Amino acid sequence: MGKSQPFSSNDEWIELYNNTNSDIDLNGWKIVSDDGTPSIILNGIIPGQNFYLLERTNDETVPEIAANQIYVGALGNDGENLKLIDKDNLLIDEIKINNGWPAGDNSTKQTMERTSSETWATSQEVYGTPGKKNNTSIIESPVASFLPEPISTTLPEPTNYPRGIIFNEILPSPLGPDENEEWIEIYNQNNFIVNLSGWQISDSLGQVKAYSFPNNTTINAKSYLVINRPESKITLNNQEDELLIFNPDQEIVDSIHYKTAVSGQSFSRFSNGWSWTNQLTPASANAGMKEERKSSPLGNQEEIPISASILQGNLEKVEDNNSWFLRTVLTAIALAALSGITVLMLKRLVGGINNS
Repeated sequence: MGKSQPFSSNDEWIELYNNTNSDIDLNGWKIVSDDGTPSIILNGIIPGQNFYLLERTNDETVPEIAANQIYVGALGNDGENLKLIDKDNLLIDEIKINNGWPAGDNSTKQTMERTSSETWATSQEVYGTPGKKNNTSIIESPVASFLPEPISTTLPEPTNYPRGIIFNEILPSPLGPDENEEWIEIYNQNNFIVNLSGWQISDSLGQVKAYSFPNNTTINAKSYLVINRPESKITLNNQEDELLIFNPDQEIVDSIHYKTAVSGQSFSRFSNGWSWTNQLTPASANAGMKEERKSSPLGNQEEIPISASILQGNLEKVEDNNSWFLRTVLTAIALAALSGITVLMLKRLVGGINNS
């Protein structure tokens, strides 16, 4: 495991190795950390005597080598307790490192690679050897033999996490400093409190950052939660960005994408879609969207008021034609118009008169 590029702290990767001669189906397997991040649900097949590469955030972490899976969530700088668990919730492998990583060198970008069941060494090669045999040695024994002892601890059944946690409003381009005044608002559509422990928000463009909600963070039913940039460390790009919400199973629960941000306005969710508005409403219902135009009683036909001048002109025309009958009919139409008859009906009657 290690960092492959000097350009971003997000460029972390993890490599698994199948030291058996048989293919292993990883669907339903997972890598979990004691602190909740990363938490990765695996998928796909790892052939016998072969490697499986997981890259953090995107597939640009390891150049020229395609990732088998993308994940979110950072490895702690002081170590991690990581568990590899199969689909039957049996512990297959475990790393317990609490007092700093024992190998690897961040300054020289040399990775930490395994030499035996209990020991690790710094790779002799800068950026490590993803997808290839380690520089030092490779574990040749069967999987079970390098475990301290057979472990068959049954873990709790997988949790079904609720839907209905959505983005509601974001402020990518505040009038003040972006680094202090940007914020993201989420909303709980459910009728119950949701525990957000292990949930994450991540952007996907530019300088990508994933934010993990602290343990025991909750959001009340039908309520809002605002995450400010100083807390999330997520930079909302002014030109274009995308945000995603992940549940602890790494499933995307909601996402939002926007193009050029409008300065001083928030991007807000309304019943008919998203819109920019200058009425910022963090931690409350959105406002500022213009009401939709109500349809007329005649469907797509728009009501147009009949002016007195039009009626007068028609009456004068009738007098010029010396037609008492037409004047009587137009007078009746004028009285009907005052009662709410539309131009549609007027056109129909006038057309009939002109043809008489």
